[in-house]
Amino acid sequence: MKLLVTRIFFDLPDEDVNQFGSIIGAKEYKQQLQFELQTTAKSIWEVDCKEQLIPKIERTLGHKISTIEYQSNLLHSLTSYM
Repeated sequence: MKLLVTRIFFDLPDEDVNQFGSIIGAKEYKQQLQFELQTTAKSIWEVDCKEQLIPKIERTLGHKISTIEYQSNLLHSLTSYM
């Protein structure tokens, strides 16, 4: 079964302010990491059943998912041709 992830958010821990020198630096890093993970996860994932989707993404990307939207019908703007 192929499932298209259309929207996803990861539950990322707060970063250590001392590591980044400021609260702004830590927040920017967290936002950038969220964006990179979302960009990677928004794709077609092949699983045997819907219940396997979240664990597979979490294992692959190494972070827990807080919110996810997906669809099994692959006729979507992210997969269509112009």
